[in-house]
Amino acid sequence: MSEKKQGCLLDSEQGAALCKFAEENTCQVWLEQVSRDKDVGIVIEDGHLREAAANA
Repeated sequence: MSEKKQGCLLDSEQGAALCKFAEENTCQVWLEQVSRDKDVGIVIEDGHLREAAANA
């Protein structure tokens, strides 16, 4: 199993292929992506998990 989690290196086509692979093989994929968008799943800021209410 690879420990590489650099989701920022995937383009949208590669990301879709990875999602399809995970669905077909009943597995989860965890990767990191950097974004300034407010529509993200988990926010870690200054090494701490930021509360969901702070994302709004």
